[in-house]
Amino acid sequence: MTIRNYILILSLFVSNLIFGQSLDFRIEFFKNQILTEEKGQIIISKNCSTEIYDLFIDEQNGLDYKSCFFIDKKYYSDSIWNDIIDKKDIEYFFKQIEEYKNFKWTSGKLPNNVILYSKRQVKKYSRKAMKFSDGKAANDFKIISINHYSLPLFNQKEDFAIIYSGSYSGPLSASTSAEIYLKVDGEWKKIGTYLHSMS
Repeated sequence: MTIRNYILILSLFVSNLIFGQSLDFRIEFFKNQILTEEKGQIIISKNCSTEIYDLFIDEQNGLDYKSCFFIDKKYYSDSIWNDIIDKKDIEYFFKQIEEYKNFKWTSGKLPNNVILYSKRQVKKYSRKAMKFSDGKAANDFKIISINHYSLPLFNQKEDFAIIYSGSYSGPLSASTSAEIYLKVDGEWKKIGTYLHSMS
């Protein structure tokens, strides 16, 4: 084996190792910040989209925090956001969006109360929900909530995070948003929400 091939294999191994650690870190964040609120069973779509982020993160203008709903008014201040996010963080967000665009949830790293639905199962339920809203559903149709979550995005200091979430129960019963977290005194706190759609 030539030195060049050895270096190539080593760099691929290291990049996979870094990706794995980063992935585990994101999954732990998801479990600790989102799933701990869920006591019973929760249905989650396996498909995990990062596409919503470019609706309120712009490569030139940064995070559109003026369109978010914050728990505390101080988060509408430009000076606070200049300390939390800079241009390199925005570039890092888009790198993460690209890196994880094909990510799918798997049961191996999630708690037992999580039920994963494939794309096919989501479509099948959606068709039945449409029939239900038209008064044509089968007698055994049961309304459920199918949740969608992306992996979280972090700034480079890893003290700020955004996670896309959505839920669907049927026509006129759906929402999509992004939950915004900040590490305050060493603990993650949900500070606001970007509401994308609701019906």
